[in-house]
Amino acid sequence: MARGTKGSASASTPPKHPCAGNAPPLWAPFLARFDEILAECLPRHGEIVRALSEIVTAAHGTPNVLLYGARGFPLDLVYRAAIRRRFGEFHLRDHVHADGDIPYRRCGYFLEIDFAHPNLPKDLECLAVFLRDIVGARFAHAPRHIIVLRNIDALRDPQPFRVLLERFSHNAVFICTTHRVGALEPPLRSRFQHSRVPLPTAEETSAVLALLGAAPGAAPRCRVQFLKALYLAGLGDTGAGSGAGGALADYHFAPLAEFFAARKPTPSLEAIRAAAAAAYQANVPLARAAEDVARYLDSAGVARKAIWKFVAAAADLEHAFVATQKGRAPIYYEQLLHLGLSAAHR
Repeated sequence: MARGTKGSASASTPPKHPCAGNAPPLWAPFLARFDEILAECLPRHGEIVRALSEIVTAAHGTPNVLLYGARGFPLDLVYRAAIRRRFGEFHLRDHVHADGDIPYRRCGYFLEIDFAHPNLPKDLECLAVFLRDIVGARFAHAPRHIIVLRNIDALRDPQPFRVLLERFSHNAVFICTTHRVGALEPPLRSRFQHSRVPLPTAEETSAVLALLGAAPGAAPRCRVQFLKALYLAGLGDTGAGSGAGGALADYHFAPLAEFFAARKPTPSLEAIRAAAAAAYQANVPLARAAEDVARYLDSAGVARKAIWKFVAAAADLEHAFVATQKGRAPIYYEQLLHLGLSAAHR
């Protein structure tokens, strides 16, 4: 899979997730013990991993898979656990395809492309050429290549993608993910076997936190906040709303607060882009991200007039965002952070 690449980066095991922020104490053990957690605390998710692990090594005739679920549980951990169950540990590395500047990640067992990546080219014709080069060769570890395509709801034009699925289905199995399955048109959805990844119940989340050694009572406020509960429990917050953890509990996406708290010296363009991409890939609505920025500005003692100007500019930005093409969405998140940084420095 290494042909036509440039600029590989360092290995990344275990994988990072946008909601990990600055790696709170419980995140690393959650990743390290994920297989144990599946077996003891999340049996429904464990069954999905088991079924997917059989599909990735099955011969021709098995369908492509669409993993979908509400925002709040990392879908990438599901397919990575399935692949790890079949092939063992792996090391993902970042690459950029030389012909078309397609950012992707790969290891010896699968290739991963994120359609929500802010640097993904608008013209995806080069993607078909890239995948043709990949699947044209025989895969040594299984009957078919394993291609993971994340956030497929971010596709601007699904028609070429449908053709791509049909063209390479003989020699590749596609695993696609989305938190917005309703945004996919029916002809595209019909080309997948659907696998819904449910949010953990409050009881399951409490069991996970107990297994990881969280303080008693560090339970989620509601079931849709699994990652948030994991994040805050690692900071020692029990939902009382006091201290640093209590402040973070008020945010829709806590890493945004951390980004602004660490804004001195002024963040680089790369850091701003990374934070914007993390918020977008975590499916945080732009309006909610703006609320988080305004909440932080208020807590940091920024002048009311500067906050009002930020809110007005954010409202105009959100209005333009609604009418934009999905592929340009990360640019609006980046602009929102620039507006917030400008207000913070006034």
